[in-house]
Amino acid sequence: MAKTRRSKKVGCPIEIYASVDDKGDWIIRRVMLDHQNHQPTPMKSKDVPAFRKRNLLDKEKNLGQSGKSSLKFKGHSKENKEEVMLNLSGGDARAMVDYFNKLTADNQNFFHMKRYAERGGLQDIVWVDARSRAAFEEFGDVIVFDATYLTNKYRLLYANFCGVNHHMQTILFGCALLSRETAETYSWLCTTWLNCISGKVSSGKLTNQDPAMRRALKETMKDTTHRWCLWHILQKFPKYLNKHENYEDLKADLENVIYDSSDPVTFEMGWNDVIVHYAVKENANYKWLEDMYDERHGTK
Repeated sequence: MAKTRRSKKVGCPIEIYASVDDKGDWIIRRVMLDHQNHQPTPMKSKDVPAFRKRNLLDKEKNLGQSGKSSLKFKGHSKENKEEVMLNLSGGDARAMVDYFNKLTADNQNFFHMKRYAERGGLQDIVWVDARSRAAFEEFGDVIVFDATYLTNKYRLLYANFCGVNHHMQTILFGCALLSRETAETYSWLCTTWLNCISGKVSSGKLTNQDPAMRRALKETMKDTTHRWCLWHILQKFPKYLNKHENYEDLKADLENVIYDSSDPVTFEMGWNDVIVHYAVKENANYKWLEDMYDERHGTK
């Protein structure tokens, strides 16, 4: 039998009370669903101790984030990363290909595909293991497509397809090492990956705002709804808004509106209140924020 206990912090009486009957079945005796003294929202679940853990995407962001401050190797920047070539020596490339060939021979559900440059070197490679293919069948309704640098000696562009399972855990749907960040490369990757997972198309996808990625996804996943990844948008707040005299308060209030709005009407009202309160329209970079607001229902 459950013990009635109010929240010590806010005194919220919400509860589900159940007990076991004579037959050994659990019977719900009392339910209280009305919150008091606070307004919970889905995004606040991150503050619950049980959910305070770093997921796969968080770890990847620590390995290689977008932006010049995250590039640990010298000689390359955000502006010229499109020119970075896949820099695998012959022995390393051969070892990786041999390993993938062995995995494919041992397990028919492991899939990989590669292509070579004109000079004969390995250009791009994508792989999906059996677990990723099975996970996609169950949880592939919405995917996150991300491409970022890893801080290693090869200067590789690493891309992955991820999703979330029923435990709110990040799961992997496939990986790739790419030579360039171009629309053609992304188109090849997406087409190949779709073949890896038997051509099933997700209903939604989240990406950053890379133009090349946008064009490729528009060509290869025409029937999939495309949305921007919120994490990447928030990373641009300092670049466009840090000149505001009350930047920290502005940033905090915008994030509160974004994370804690429970419905579209609440979001619209909260957003407009923040824009007016901080006179954001007078900021030289307001155009960027306005564009993000206009694109909230879809990509251009």
